[in-house]
Amino acid sequence: MASDFDRAASDAASADRLLCRQIQTGDSEALAVLLRRYSRLVAAKASNVYCRSMEQDDLYQEGMIALIRAAVTFDAGRTTSFKTYALACVMNRFRDLIRQSGGQVQTLSIEEAPLPETESPEKQVIARDELERLRQLISRELSDKERAIILDHLAGLSYAQIAQKHGCEIKSVNNTLYRVRKKLKS
Repeated sequence: MASDFDRAASDAASADRLLCRQIQTGDSEALAVLLRRYSRLVAAKASNVYCRSMEQDDLYQEGMIALIRAAVTFDAGRTTSFKTYALACVMNRFRDLIRQSGGQVQTLSIEEAPLPETESPEKQVIARDELERLRQLISRELSDKERAIILDHLAGLSYAQIAQKHGCEIKSVNNTLYRVRKKLKS
């Protein structure tokens, strides 16, 4: 028996598919609905990327353009949800911008990360506690090199770019990320 959450997710995915079909036929109202629906997701992703050659507003606009392209190119016949496809398109656009800027990228530190917007105060307290636990774990368990490498990885840099930035081998980056994952899971 499907849960309410499963039905809601399925309904949202169906609505996204319908909106994309309408957008592909030139329906500007459908595009407005889709942009409103995903603007917060794009804003959240853009807020976690810092590119020295671009302002945050410009990153957001680039993300919204990527969202529009995703809507126009989305194949509703595939099994992938629009949300998954759109998120990949937006993140790929951010990575392209990072590469074009010469890899001059910084991401927000875990201390600067905004709390996710939730519906209830109880969920906000839980999210705040979990974020604080993660901050303490990172500061206590990870070395400076591990912290720097994981932040570069989360910023979307490739293993080769991280290796070049830190003056080490790709294998060393891979090993460091493996250690970080292992430490954070324990």
